[in-house]
Amino acid sequence: MVKAKEELAKDIHEFKNGSNPEIEKYFVDTTLGRQPDDVSWCAAFVSWCIKESNGNRSPVVFSARAADWLNNGKGLEGPQYGAIVVTRPLAAGSSGHVGFVVGVGWDSCHAFSAGIRAMRFAPRNFKIDVVRGWRMV
Repeated sequence: MVKAKEELAKDIHEFKNGSNPEIEKYFVDTTLGRQPDDVSWCAAFVSWCIKESNGNRSPVVFSARAADWLNNGKGLEGPQYGAIVVTRPLAAGSSGHVGFVVGVGWDSCHAFSAGIRAMRFAPRNFKIDVVRGWRMV
């Protein structure tokens, strides 16, 4: 969570013209390699944060595909602060969405999200019924 919070404080966002190198860096060590900021970057962000925080105590595939995070780390029964949340696809053609849990409500979780149509980091509520899994790495 430390790396995610540090990046959030930078107010990183997609550029309207060109590509933001701060977002491109998230992709470098993923299964996709360097990509422009118009490629969905939520999973690349999670990969970068985990890698930078040396949080890969269990085998981790640093994937740029959200659904692949269902295979990383240890499965959890429910949300916990700092856990990775993976949702079902929220947009056509996506594999889902992934972010870090920062809070929990009775029917939702609050997560740091990156690159989900907002073009920037944004805390977002996800209803529990869209969540496919919770993981701790």
